[in-house]
Amino acid sequence: MIAKDKDGFNVDTLAVLYADEWMEVLAAPRCYGALQRPVDPAVLLQLLDFWIAYAERGDHYGGDATPDALRPALARRLRALIAAWTPPDLPPEISEAARAVLRAEWQRALPKRTTWDDHTCDPSNGRSLESYLIWSEGLPAILPKGGQ
Repeated sequence: MIAKDKDGFNVDTLAVLYADEWMEVLAAPRCYGALQRPVDPAVLLQLLDFWIAYAERGDHYGGDATPDALRPALARRLRALIAAWTPPDLPPEISEAARAVLRAEWQRALPKRTTWDDHTCDPSNGRSLESYLIWSEGLPAILPKGGQ
């Protein structure tokens, strides 16, 4: 059983949500290409470890659809690809793997007139894309104390 914080939320909730945000960026090459900072795969690997544990215990934080049972296996494949990755180039295999995880999690596709390749991640509120992501300097603040 995962520990709860003082407000009753799973201690890994923020790590899981940030992992989801990063997968959205990896799934959309245009978004990834718009990043102004270099990506640290070590951050993504840590986040994916929490995401995999979340999926393995059967949790599902959003949406009404039941997630696909293949989520953990798909996330482990994405993790393996990221572990072997040397940025800055984003291999298509990583984008495809991130898309597969997101489809399994949310059980939805993009609208018919949209593809991941032309998906835009420009926030309309004036914030930068980077401000929605967690980076190495912010990671300790969102990780559960004492690990998983």
